[in-house]
Amino acid sequence: AFIQWLNKLNIAIKRKIYRNKPR
Repeated sequence: AFIQWLNKLNIAIKRKIYRNKPR
């Protein structure tokens, strides 16, 4: 379960970075 939570957090951070980065 710990790994799953970490994966979720990683995906969320990546999504945030993608949204912050300008196209």
